[in-house]
Amino acid sequence: MKRSQGLIPKDSFSWALVAILAALHIILSVVPIFPIITPFGAGSIAASAITVPLFGIILGPILGPIAALIGGIIGSFLNPGASAVFLGFGFIPGVVGAFIAGLLAKKRLYPYSAYLACVIYAALVLGFLFFPPNRPFALFLTFLWLHLILLCVLTITVLIPPIRRRILESEIPWIWVFFIAFSSTMSDQITGSFFVQAISAPILFGGYLPAEIWILVAFIYPIERIIVGIATTIIGVVVIRALREIGFSTDQQSIT
Repeated sequence: MKRSQGLIPKDSFSWALVAILAALHIILSVVPIFPIITPFGAGSIAASAITVPLFGIILGPILGPIAALIGGIIGSFLNPGASAVFLGFGFIPGVVGAFIAGLLAKKRLYPYSAYLACVIYAALVLGFLFFPPNRPFALFLTFLWLHLILLCVLTITVLIPPIRRRILESEIPWIWVFFIAFSSTMSDQITGSFFVQAISAPILFGGYLPAEIWILVAFIYPIERIIVGIATTIIGVVVIRALREIGFSTDQQSIT
């Protein structure tokens, strides 16, 4: 019997998946997958970053963020160092990333859910770019180079039906899973950056981070996010195929 997903699924299997994925996120939050350089110094990206886009793709725009919220809050207690820069609110970027993935993956709500995902991402990117303390403008524009490219690609994909059908509704799973996963993890990244610049830096350092600090990671975060997108795609296609074998609908294009 096929389990379908409404906007807020009421079947016990969907909620069991929330618990399972949240638990997986918690476990992976203490497993670093590679070192990174942040505006605050050396750090690492935890393996839990891979699960965030999967929350939205598998569970949708409501249950996905709920799983990210639960996993993120508990994970921050297990790995407080990773959440310190976010003042204990390290779960926020993951919740946003899962929400974006859910909106892009929720085919029944097309095209409006995809429009909303595009608007939210645009607000984050442009909000960070035009945030008054972020000057000189040109240097922050450089930091956002990949975000601006993705914003253009996402906008074109969402607004032009033939392109949307070839990417977001593609019969080739690797295409739409990677596109959604990459858009999700980039949304996660810009949310975290905006939070750090607008809230964390003034509280922790008494001022905003200068452009020279952000430029240090301008060509590093793209590598990190591409790796996360690829890893999520490889795992995601396998997981979604397995779920559909047992009759669970992720409400996206059929994976064969």
